[in-house]
Amino acid sequence: MKRRGGIVSDMTPLLDVIFIILFLVMVRNVKMSNEKLEEARLDTEKAEEMVAQAQAEKEAAVAEAQRLQFLAEAEVAEFETLLEDAIILRVSLEMKEDGNRQVVVQSGAQTQSSAFDWDSTNEAFIYLGDTLEKYVLTVNEDNPVFIVFTYDSNKIYQSDYTMIERAMRYVQMDYKNVYLQYREEK
Repeated sequence: MKRRGGIVSDMTPLLDVIFIILFLVMVRNVKMSNEKLEEARLDTEKAEEMVAQAQAEKEAAVAEAQRLQFLAEAEVAEFETLLEDAIILRVSLEMKEDGNRQVVVQSGAQTQSSAFDWDSTNEAFIYLGDTLEKYVLTVNEDNPVFIVFTYDSNKIYQSDYTMIERAMRYVQMDYKNVYLQYREEK
């Protein structure tokens, strides 16, 4: 057998190059890891600031809601006290089967009405004004009287609407504690 003689290769420089490359890759990875850690720390700090800000806003909103609730409860109590001494009159117009109309004034369970036809619109105006004034006179001047006119715009004549509105306004002009409201039924 023949021996091959020959070439001896030294692997030391190649190993040096590989270790240098490995060292550079490791340094780069550590540097990237440190940068990612710093980014994560900054993101965490930013998130904590946002949570703290949201918490402060929540506390401010809760405090404002509690303040508004307190004010609303105070206003409701004041309104209930006001309504204890108030009168609410409901005025409406009903059509009868014979084509005549009827003015209805309701206060609680008490109801008064007067029928009228085309020729007695003036009488209905006087009746309504007198009836409303009678109720207004039953309360103290300081207690409010709410007159609520409920109507269906499809079932009321313009002349009837005007007559009822005029009667209510005349009563309101004579008494400072009278308040009017118009409600259209749908």
